[in-house]
Amino acid sequence: MSALRVHHSSAADRDVGNIVLTISRDNPAAALRVADAIDATVRLIAKSPALGEAYPHPRHAGLRRFLVNQFPNYAVYYQADPNELFVVRVLHAARDVASALSG
Repeated sequence: MSALRVHHSSAADRDVGNIVLTISRDNPAAALRVADAIDATVRLIAKSPALGEAYPHPRHAGLRRFLVNQFPNYAVYYQADPNELFVVRVLHAARDVASALSG
């Protein structure tokens, strides 16, 4: 199976930017490792979108969640159809996920 075409919501782009910025204040090398791990996780999901677990949410039909490889405190929330992967959010486990997904 070929990889799905990947699209990110503006919120997901902001999430990743904020994650990298926050971590880079104390450890720039770690921030790059986390960014690379998020990217690798999204590529993996694009190849096998059923990997993630269903994450029911009233605003996002078919939402799924997959933990970021090597950094399981972060999760990618996404939707997939036969041709495309849509990354909705990338969130830290300490976040109020329900509120973040609703906002």
